Amino acid sequence: MVPCANMTDGPDLHDARLIAVHVDWKDGMCVIDIAHGTLGHCTLRFSAVSHVTLPRTQPWGPAVSINALRQPGPGHYEIDMQSGDVIDIRARDVLFVAGSEHLSA
Repeated sequence: MVPCANMTDGPDLHDARLIAVHVDWKDGMCVIDIAHGTLGHCTLRFSAVSHVTLPRTQPWGPAVSINALRQPGPGHYEIDMQSGDVIDIRARDVLFVAGSEHLSA
């Protein structure tokens, strides 16, 4: 598990496939399941979530791959999709869980 003080601390997720987004309303968690070409099944776990915007308008056409991850400021995370959509999350922090670590987490 890799706690990410900022999104540049985590691995390169360009071309990783976004599988699902789960929000646990009661606990304020948002978990994003990702299929990474090298690391296998991974998750991004956001805690103390106060905001999630999840557009799926696909202005650049259908795509399930991530283009880039950004952190415009403290507690603000953006996932640029290759479809042209931007997933916007406001949370206290994010934890990256990769491959075999995911099974034990």
